Amino acid sequence: MRTAKRHIIGIIMLITGVVIYTPNVANTLQVDPTKSHIKFTAKHLLGGYVEGEFLGYSIMIQLKDTTTIERIEALIDTNSIFTNNKIRDRHLRQPRFLDYKKYDYITFIAQGPIAITDRSIKGLLSIKGVTKEIELPVKFNFLQSKVTGQLVLSSKVENMILNRNDYEVDGLPMIIKDHVTVDIELMNKVYLKMGKL
Repeated sequence: MRTAKRHIIGIIMLITGVVIYTPNVANTLQVDPTKSHIKFTAKHLLGGYVEGEFLGYSIMIQLKDTTTIERIEALIDTNSIFTNNKIRDRHLRQPRFLDYKKYDYITFIAQGPIAITDRSIKGLLSIKGVTKEIELPVKFNFLQSKVTGQLVLSSKVENMILNRNDYEVDGLPMIIKDHVTVDIELMNKVYLKMGKL
């Protein structure tokens, strides 16, 4: 089921890329959801952890060249939260947590120039209508497919800590600790070329 959702998201992103990003498609990298993840871990006050991830997201990276990023835009579907527990997932979508009916997406925007060699980037993270500048520890790396020869951009964010209260995601404070650990791994690539349109 999760794999099917990821393939559907990939198709949607491919269509979106045709409609929105065609003018600069050679420099626009779209995330491959089948080889990427956005995961989080929250700790109970009495011990134990809750692990989950977001299954629906679109991340666009605009390149100036192979050494410099001009812009990063991330859109994460709050309704796609998944912890492998239907009751818990339903609670996390409610107003005291992500409030998905009012706030469809979590967004992150970073404006360049960002060097591929940088180990942190600053950007604006918006959750539940609250926007704050944050600094992400990140590692970029260009990889080349052995099959197609295509270059893809790998991005990793490990052990980033967010205080959920900063974004009014403050449900069950007597049970869940304030800090949430986020781990992200992305593979971004060009889906289309101008000559094939």
